[in-house]
Amino acid sequence: MVKSLLISVIGVCAAAAVGLWLSQRTPTGPAVTDPTPAARSSDDRERAKAFFGTPQKYDMTNGQEMLPRW
Repeated sequence: MVKSLLISVIGVCAAAAVGLWLSQRTPTGPAVTDPTPAARSSDDRERAKAFFGTPQKYDMTNGQEMLPRW
């Protein structure tokens, strides 16, 4: 009983130490030159509009009447 409690406490302390270390470190490496956020968001918006866009004319011929399912 005491042994398992000791192992649990050591595990929690180790997890807290790793979490603290990961939250305090700063990323190192080459700086990424991203376009300005406004340009990036407008490009993303246009791409999403092209991908998820809906057709402007809907085919309404040969449809089926919608009936509730109950």
